[in-house]
Amino acid sequence: MAQFQWTQPVAAPSRQATPEWVQRLVSRYFDWEDGITLVLLLGATISVAATLESGGWSTQMPALTLVSVLAAVSALVLCRSRIPAVLAWAASLSTGAAIVFWQTLVMVGPGSIGQRLDNLYFRFDAWFYAAFHDGVSNDSLPFHVLVLAITWLGVFLFAWSVFRWHNAWIGLIPGGIALFIDLAFVGDSLGGPALLYYLFGFLLIMRTNLVSRMARWRQAGIEYPQLISFTFLNFSFWALLALITAAWLAPSGPFSTPRVVERVVVKVEDVGIDFVRLAGPLRSNKIVPIHNYTTVLPFQGSIRLGDREVLSVNVTTPGVQGPLALRGTTYDTYESGGWKAGERDDARLSGQAPGHLNQQIIDGAVEGSVIRMNVQIEAKTVAGTVLFTAGEPLASDPAVTARVPAGSLQRLPVDLPQEGRGMSDQEIMRNHLPANYIGVRVVRGEQGVVQYVEVFDARDQAVPDTVILDPGRRLRRGTGYDVTSFVRSVTAEDLRATDRNYPLWVRDQYAQLPDRYSRQVRRFAYDTAVQSLAAKNIL
Repeated sequence: MAQFQWTQPVAAPSRQATPEWVQRLVSRYFDWEDGITLVLLLGATISVAATLESGGWSTQMPALTLVSVLAAVSALVLCRSRIPAVLAWAASLSTGAAIVFWQTLVMVGPGSIGQRLDNLYFRFDAWFYAAFHDGVSNDSLPFHVLVLAITWLGVFLFAWSVFRWHNAWIGLIPGGIALFIDLAFVGDSLGGPALLYYLFGFLLIMRTNLVSRMARWRQAGIEYPQLISFTFLNFSFWALLALITAAWLAPSGPFSTPRVVERVVVKVEDVGIDFVRLAGPLRSNKIVPIHNYTTVLPFQGSIRLGDREVLSVNVTTPGVQGPLALRGTTYDTYESGGWKAGERDDARLSGQAPGHLNQQIIDGAVEGSVIRMNVQIEAKTVAGTVLFTAGEPLASDPAVTARVPAGSLQRLPVDLPQEGRGMSDQEIMRNHLPANYIGVRVVRGEQGVVQYVEVFDARDQAVPDTVILDPGRRLRRGTGYDVTSFVRSVTAEDLRATDRNYPLWVRDQYAQLPDRYSRQVRRFAYDTAVQSLAAKNIL
C-alpha cells in the first residue's frame, strides 16, 4: 500500500486552457457593467410593454413584452459586435421583420402555413381597401402588426442609443408618450407602471451618464473604484425617492392647462380619431373622444350613459311644446365597423333663407315651425365639438362653419355691373339672382371681383341640407350659443306623394351601388329577377 506524504503538495487536476477567442467573446458580450445597464433598460421597457399588453388597447394584444426583450438583446449584441452602424441597422430590420412576421402568423390563428398566408392576404387586402376608400375596419390584425413593428423599432433604437451613444432620453420619451396615451384613452390609472417607468428611467439616465464618464476616465488613465456602479445606483435610487415624495406632497396650485396645450391635444385627438377607423375594435375602460361627430363614427370605445348634465337647452320660441330631438351631425354610409359621412363642402348659413322660408310658411307652401333656442355647455365632453339644432339650421350666434353634402349647392355665375366691385354680398343675393334661387355665399377673387354665387334651388328644398355646424374648436364649459332651426311638419300622405325626381346630387351620393360590389350585386339581382319571372311563366 502506497504511503501518502502530507508534506508534499497535491498536484491540481490538469485543466485545458480556455481558448483566447472564447475569452474575448465572453468579455465582449457578457460584461457585468453591460448587465447592469441591460437590467435597467429591460425594466423601463417591460413596464411599458407589459402595461400595454395587459391593459389591452384591443382584444388579444400581441406579445409586446417578448418582442421588446428580443429587440433589447439584439441591440446589445449588435452594438458589441463592432460592425458598422449601417450593417447593424440592416441586420436589425431583417431580424425585426422576421420576428414580426412570426408573431403575425401566430395571431392569424390555426391552420397550415398556406392557409395562414391566404388568411393574412385577404385580411390586409380588405384593410387597405377600407384605408383608401374612407372605410371603417373591424379587423384588429393590421393594427397589431403595426404595434409590433413600432415596438421592435422603438426598443431597438432605445437600446442602441443606450449602449452605443450612452443616451437614454431618445428611448424614454417615446415610452412616456405611450404610457400617456394609454392613460388618456384606455386605462383608468397607471400609478404602478408609471412609478416603475420613472424609477428605471431615472436610474438609466444616471447610469448612462456614469458609463460615459467611466469611458473618458479609462481613456485618460484615471483610476476609479471597481464598484462605483453600485454606489451610484444606490445614491440615484434614494435621490429619486426623495423627488417622488416631494412631488406627491407638493400642492397642485391654481394654474389651469394652457390654451396652447389644449389646442395641441385637440389636434392630436383629431389625428387619432381619423386613424381609429382603421384600428379595429378598440377596448377602453373610459370614454374616449372617438365619438365627437367627425367624418367617422366607429363602433368602438366606451359609451356610458350617466346622469350628469351635458347641455342645458332653453327654447325661446313661445308656444313650442313636446320633446325635441337635437341633431349634432348626420352620417350616410353604414359599415360593419361603424358609420361614415359622405363628401362634404364647407359653406355658411344663408342670410336669405330665413326670410324666404317665412314667406313660404305664410303662403302655405311649406308647413313647419321655426324654433329658436339657447344652448349652454355644462360639461367638458364631445358635445362641445358641434352646435346642436332641432332641425335644419337657419342662423347661429356665433357664426360657424356649415358643412353641406357635396354638390348640393350650385355655383351660379352672375352678370353684375363692374363685376360686383363695391356691391355688398347681401345686395347681390337679394337683387341679382334669378327667381327661385336663394343665395348662400358670394365668392370673390382679386380686387373684389365676384366669381360666382353659391345658391340652392328653392323649388327642390326649403332650406339647404346642412349636415353639421362646426365651431372650429371645442366649446369650453360655461359657454353657449344661440341657434335658429326649422322643423318641417311632414305627414305620411306627404311622404307617399313624393315622387322620385331627386336632385342630381342626391342621386349621385345615395342612389349608387358601391363600386367594389356593383357588378356582383347587379348580376345577382338580374339572375334572381330572371328566375322569378321564369317561375311565374312570364319568360
